[in-house]
Amino acid sequence: MERLTRKFTQEDYDKERIQLDEIGLTNAEISEKVGEDYLLNEDVMGTNAPMHKLGKLEDIEEEFGIDLIKLLKAKTIYTKHKEISKCIVEDINFEFKYIRYNYSYQYSYTEYFKDYGKTWAFTREELEKCITKQD
Repeated sequence: MERLTRKFTQEDYDKERIQLDEIGLTNAEISEKVGEDYLLNEDVMGTNAPMHKLGKLEDIEEEFGIDLIKLLKAKTIYTKHKEISKCIVEDINFEFKYIRYNYSYQYSYTEYFKDYGKTWAFTREELEKCITKQD
């Protein structure tokens, strides 16, 4: 699979520093981009390829009702059984749109993508906000 982007490197930082300074970014803000931000590869600049790919990803996110990057990187989720608990992600099923997790180290449970923000979340804070809104 060919990438449309590449990570912003120290070399990019050195080349772009003057231009980025001109738009008012501080050195600290510019240096935060190194290794965290992305640039378009030269061969796709001026094409619609990046927007097309982003659009397809956003369509999938809308269908699932969930942030794909958070979902794919999730090792744990928070859910409410008797209390809010941190649970280990065991499986993500895209066909049936659910995430399977282990709550009690004996049984696996399932939460559906559509219930994100209602019965489960990626962080304790998100879930606490959801529970407060429901009460």
